[in-house]
Amino acid sequence: MPCPRRRNSPRASWREIAARSGEVVLCLEMVYTRNQKILDRFMAGQIGEAEFLKGIRYELDWGYDWNSFRRLFDAARENRRRHRRNRL
Repeated sequence: MPCPRRRNSPRASWREIAARSGEVVLCLEMVYTRNQKILDRFMAGQIGEAEFLKGIRYELDWGYDWNSFRRLFDAARENRRRHRRNRL
């Protein structure tokens, strides 16, 4: 019998860990150091997805289906917002 979490397993696991521990650091080696500023702006909600993808040259440098990665970035951004609200 397939696991009900299988489709979003990394995201579901990450969210479960974040819920239990309160703080999680997500390290993504696939974002080049030269793109750190644009990554920070995206994670802070200062720019949208299209500008982020253009800024990190996603089509040129990555070449993978964005939807798989989007789930991780969305979960990281969501957790960041929750974490900030809890600290206020």
